[in-house]
Amino acid sequence: MAGRFDTLGQWCGDGEGYRCGYCKNTVTSFSTGLYLVFTSAERYNRLLDRGWRRSGKYLYKPSMDKTCCPQYTIKCSVEDFHPSKSQRRVLKNFEHFLEHSKAGDVPARKKGPSTSGGGRHEQMVVNNPENSKAPDSSSVVSMGTTSATSLPAFDSSPSIAPSSNKSNNDHVTYRTALQMSESKKKRDFRRLRRLKKIAKESGVEWQTLDVRDFGPSPSPPTFRDRIDKLLQNSRFQLKLVKVGSEEYDATFGECHAVYSRYQATIHGDSPEECTPKRYTNFLCSSPFQHKEGAELGAFHQQYWLDGRLVAVGVLDILPRCLSSVYFFYEPTFESLTLGTLSALFELHLANKLTATVPSLKWYYMGFYIHSCPKMRYKGLFKPSFLLCPKGYTWWPIEDCLPQLDKAKYCEFDPSPQEEQAITDADRSTQVVISPGDWKAMQYEYYVMRLGGNGEYFRDIFPALFKLTGRVNARNICLITDDH
Repeated sequence: MAGRFDTLGQWCGDGEGYRCGYCKNTVTSFSTGLYLVFTSAERYNRLLDRGWRRSGKYLYKPSMDKTCCPQYTIKCSVEDFHPSKSQRRVLKNFEHFLEHSKAGDVPARKKGPSTSGGGRHEQMVVNNPENSKAPDSSSVVSMGTTSATSLPAFDSSPSIAPSSNKSNNDHVTYRTALQMSESKKKRDFRRLRRLKKIAKESGVEWQTLDVRDFGPSPSPPTFRDRIDKLLQNSRFQLKLVKVGSEEYDATFGECHAVYSRYQATIHGDSPEECTPKRYTNFLCSSPFQHKEGAELGAFHQQYWLDGRLVAVGVLDILPRCLSSVYFFYEPTFESLTLGTLSALFELHLANKLTATVPSLKWYYMGFYIHSCPKMRYKGLFKPSFLLCPKGYTWWPIEDCLPQLDKAKYCEFDPSPQEEQAITDADRSTQVVISPGDWKAMQYEYYVMRLGGNGEYFRDIFPALFKLTGRVNARNICLITDDH
């Protein structure tokens, strides 16, 4: 009988509304809960595909058509992901910080005008008195245009003629380039940047060179190359630590300290809400069994800078995905855009994990909440897909956004397949377990032979089958209410 199920849990139901962590309304958030004593990585992977998510051993599924801020499960393809320009900038800012700061420096953010679309972008600087000197003007325009011998055919030669004032000449070239079309501007910026690099290596003036003499430009670095370069920096280290291991135990105190500062500063939690016990229940306890093996289960990815722990990503490595559970960091490092940065590192990790877990193809980023602007950044990791809350099918996020702009709750699948309702046969053969002797038995035997409380499961079984799916429900053993 015990072999009939791989998951043991206590049904918690949907209950009353509670305070929403996104819109901050008091009793407008609704979900269904299931507390798990144990489960398998395979079963939890399947439950993720039904819209469930865990917090410690407690699983919850938002009541999508009822809650104030519908939460759609979002996943990104590991193999097909390519970072956007803004995501590459986040990596570049972090690289700049590693190369131009010293141990103990705190990153700061300086906003400057953007040359694309009238928006704003951010340039990373370091809060170090020695670095407070204004940057050299030639470095500010290191992405200028091309040389005089390869300019577009319009009258701009006086603007880029050799000058004794090199800094002023670069600024004029930069302003001239802004008048070009977008495609020409980007092309010529790249040419001049490459030309200056060649000139510096050769010890000559860049104005005397023609970029066409040096063949085609090298291919830009791949996403994996960019991450690998960061990981080669001796100041920075990533550690993947399995929850419950000796290394996890050795760093527990440091992780909890970072967590406490993060919760207090970012979320305004009190010390009573950040105790070691609460931290353990929230981010360290998991329902996965030890027999999962070394490659699957709950992990902490630790970010170390100059020997100091600065951030932790809480992750589940499952048969078909890497699932992000939570991420916390030292608040003083917030300006490094650590939310995006951690997602990029986790995508890189997922890519590496395919060597040991070949079936792992996806990176699950938790929930996408379109009604919460701060959570929309998850949709920028492409290609991404949202889970239909009714048909449990996956849809490209680009197809979902127009619908979400019109309504908070949407069913992306126009013709979802209706699931078969629970039958009397399902109900009678469902496995339950009594906390009195912890003996697993069929529900029919529990009611008919032992006089168990059949009324307790009257509404639970239909909800279990509907919300977890028939295959999952048949493998979940529920604890009875006997005392």
